[in-house]
Amino acid sequence: MYVTLSPCPWTYVDGAFVAAKQAMLPVDSHALHFGTAAFESIRLYRTLGEPCIIGLQQHLERMRLSLLALGLQMPHQDASEIVWQSVIRNKMEEGYLRILAYPVGDCLRLDPSSYRTALMVLGWYVQGERFLPPLTLGITHLRRSQAGSTLGKAKITGKYAIDASAHSFVRAQGFDDALMLHEDGTVCEVTGANLFIVREGALLTPPITQSIDGITRHLFLDLARHLKIPIHIVPLSVEEVWAADEMFITGTFHGIRPVASMGSRLFRECTPGPVTRQLQKRFELLLEDIEDPLGLVWLSKLPTSTQVPKLPSPSKAYGVRLANAKDVPQVIAGINSLLKELSLGKAADLNSKAIETCHHLLDPQKPGTVVVSYPLDAPDTIVGLLTLCVQEAIRTEGNYGIISELWVHPEYRSQSIGTILIEAVLSYCRNQDIRRIEVGLPNQAFAELDRTHRFYKAHGFQEIGLRMRYILEEA
Repeated sequence: MYVTLSPCPWTYVDGAFVAAKQAMLPVDSHALHFGTAAFESIRLYRTLGEPCIIGLQQHLERMRLSLLALGLQMPHQDASEIVWQSVIRNKMEEGYLRILAYPVGDCLRLDPSSYRTALMVLGWYVQGERFLPPLTLGITHLRRSQAGSTLGKAKITGKYAIDASAHSFVRAQGFDDALMLHEDGTVCEVTGANLFIVREGALLTPPITQSIDGITRHLFLDLARHLKIPIHIVPLSVEEVWAADEMFITGTFHGIRPVASMGSRLFRECTPGPVTRQLQKRFELLLEDIEDPLGLVWLSKLPTSTQVPKLPSPSKAYGVRLANAKDVPQVIAGINSLLKELSLGKAADLNSKAIETCHHLLDPQKPGTVVVSYPLDAPDTIVGLLTLCVQEAIRTEGNYGIISELWVHPEYRSQSIGTILIEAVLSYCRNQDIRRIEVGLPNQAFAELDRTHRFYKAHGFQEIGLRMRYILEEA
C-alpha cells in the first residue's frame, strides 16, 4: 500500500467535539434526505517546520459559495479555527480532513434556507508515500449536464451520487476511476478530480464550465507557471487525450497523480512522465522551503491564537457515548454514589422505579438521554455519567433540557471527564433542536457547591435565580 488512512478519535459536530463513533445526525436531517450539505476535503502535510494545510482559505471560500447556491450562510463560528482545533485535538501531523456545512432542520420542507447552518469536521491519519501510484481510467456512459442545468460548480453532497454511480460502473470493469464527459462528448473531469494532459511539453486542461473548480487544480497551475511550463485551457476531445504524451489528475486526496492508461490506451511516456515528475518535485519544494514565495498563498500554518483544547493525557484518554441497557446497573450505582455524596454520607437506596426511569431515558423514541464516559482501553467501564431530561414549557417556546445528574467517579476527577460529558450533551441537544439547558445546583451544605458552580459557569451556564421544590406525599 502506498497510503493508509485510519480514522481520528474525535469529531467536531455543531459546537462540540465528540468521540467519532458517537458523532451523528438526526434521521430526519434535511442534509441526509436531500443531499444539501456543502463539503470540503483538505490535506494536512508534515513540513520541515510544522504541519501545514494546503489552501485552507480557498477551500472555505468555495464552501461559502456552495452554501449560497442553496440559500444558506456559512456558520458564525470561525471555521478555520475549528479545523485547527481538530488537528490539535487529534494530534495530527499528516492527515486528511473532511468539513461539512449542513442545514440544521428536518426533511418536511424542501427549501433549507430558513435553517441555520452547522459544521462537522472529521479526520483521518495518513501514513505512507507522498504521491499515489499511477491509476487507470475507464470512460463512463454517464455525462455531465450542460451549464446551468445543475449546480455543477457547487461542492454539494447530493451532486456526488452521479460520481458514485460512474465510479462503481468503471470499477466493475476493472478500472481505478471514471473519466466523465460533457453531453457533447468533450472531456470534463475524473470523478472527484480535475484532469491534465501533456503534449509537446505543454499542459492542456479543459475549461471549468460544469466541473468543480478544483483548489488543487489552481495550485498546480500556479506551480506550472512558476516553472514556466506553457498552459492551455481548451476543450479536449477523447481523441486528443488518447494522443497525449502524459496524463495526470489533481485533487485533495490524489494530490498530483499520474494516469497510466485510459481504456485500452497506454501512454507513451513512462509513468509518471517528465512534466508530471517536474511538478511533483516543485510541490515537494513548496512543502520543504519555508521561504517559498508560493507558500504565502497556499500554505496555512497553525495560528498562534488557536486555543488548544484541554485533553486527558494519552495514557488516560476517555470516550463518550449514549448509554445502553447493559449500562443500567453501573448508571444506578453511579447515581447512588452521587446521592450519597450530596446527602453528606447518608446511604442512598434507589429502587426498581429508578431502574425503570433509567430504561425510559435510554429509549431513543422518548425524550431525554444518559451520556456516559469510559476509558478508551476499557469501554465497558463507566467512570462518568450525565442524565438529561427533556420537558416542554410555554416560556421556552418548546422543549428544553434539564441536567438531572452529573457524576464522575472520585478516582477519575480532574481528567476533564465532566467537560467531555457537557460537550456531548450540548451536541445531543443541538441535534435534537433543544435550545435551552438548565441545571439545579446542590444545597448550601454540599462541600463542593462552589466548585460545582464554577464548573457550570466555565462551560457557559448562567445564573437564573433560585429554584424551589414541593414533594407530594403519597395518599
